[in-house]
Amino acid sequence: METVEAVVARNVRRLREARRHTVRSLSTRLGEIGRPILPSGITKIEDGTRRVDVGDLVALAEVLGVSPATLLMPGAPDGDKSWRARWRWMHGTAPLPDAETDPEEFHRTNRPYEDPNPIKAASNQLNEIAAVLSSGNIALVSFVADDGSVWDLEKRDGSR
Repeated sequence: METVEAVVARNVRRLREARRHTVRSLSTRLGEIGRPILPSGITKIEDGTRRVDVGDLVALAEVLGVSPATLLMPGAPDGDKSWRARWRWMHGTAPLPDAETDPEEFHRTNRPYEDPNPIKAASNQLNEIAAVLSSGNIALVSFVADDGSVWDLEKRDGSR
């Protein structure tokens, strides 16, 4: 099994390159957000010779535009069916399948900002939209639904 350091090293390099950051530009961005790491430090992280503490992990994730958990997760290996379950666990969406954890309690603890009942949450969102539309002041408002579809709505006076 691969070490956490090796996984983080590979993910930092992969994401840095995908976002077309040089080692120097990534270092500059980290300095701008208050977590400076010299270019040589980033090279050592990517080579697996420098450990990444929690503060570094969070700063790297912010600059690379991912969650800290994403930097900790290995890519999907061929034939590993448990990978998706571990990914959901790392992102707080579901307990590990073999854990003796109540799924609802896991959800409440790890995602306190979400309604554990998606149907109720969707119904509440639709009720809010209906209230705005029935007020007569708005013909359309913009929002992105969970499925990625975009609703573009305008106020009756033509403004957005």
